[in-house]
Amino acid sequence: MDARKRAEIGDDLYNACDVGDLPTVLADISQQRSRDPTFSPLAAMMYVAAKRDHSAIVEHCLASGATISDELLRLIVVDRPIKTYEVILKAKAIDANYFIPWFGDVLTCVATDNDVDFVKLCLSYGADPNRNLFEEDKTALAAVAETASIEIATLLLEHGANIKNSAAAVAAAAAGKTDMVQFLLAKGADIDEMGIYHPYDRRCEERVGSALHQAARKGHQDIVSLLLREGADVNLKDLRGRTPLALAEAEGNDAVKSLLQEHGAFS
Repeated sequence: MDARKRAEIGDDLYNACDVGDLPTVLADISQQRSRDPTFSPLAAMMYVAAKRDHSAIVEHCLASGATISDELLRLIVVDRPIKTYEVILKAKAIDANYFIPWFGDVLTCVATDNDVDFVKLCLSYGADPNRNLFEEDKTALAAVAETASIEIATLLLEHGANIKNSAAAVAAAAAGKTDMVQFLLAKGADIDEMGIYHPYDRRCEERVGSALHQAARKGHQDIVSLLLREGADVNLKDLRGRTPLALAEAEGNDAVKSLLQEHGAFS
């Protein structure tokens, strides 16, 4: 990628963008356009500068008519040039909820990686935690519940994330995150909510059933205990007709099986 960008704009301009030297960038563009009036380096310049978070060069490119590509947004998701992304959002060069093909929106990508500052930036520019799904079928809140912190989940909820029908507690239970399950229940999550899934799609096995189904299947005894104390339906069946006890038995989770039976579970 770097070699291609270097070939597009030349060594001198590439190096100036790479180190954030805007005066040299402007001088080089002027020189190259004196030889070739059609010289149009903005996209490559912006990519090289963004990689190092040289936001002044990115701002110049935008003011000169550059547009935002999926390639640049993928770089932002991976490399996290936060000043650059703020310049882009401030210029309204991209919708904060734009869905990057094969990635998702920037908010969910950075939220699942627990990047608090980047999440705050996205939310401050209107990113909507309910707008897009992550990995095709997870809400942003469920994805965060599975991989990130309570702090991130709190930020999403404070900015309007819907806890109802989010399957966040199911995701947290499957991931073995006791504190997250407890937090979500305290915030009003339905303890018996079923995961968001297609009932015959094995790829979504980890989201079939309720939080108790998932905790029982994975052998997360602390979460099973918590859910039972909070009143989870011990004999609830998922869409494949399986109870939490049946899942615990199938996975050989004997301690969980005994705990469920103590609370009235039957196959």
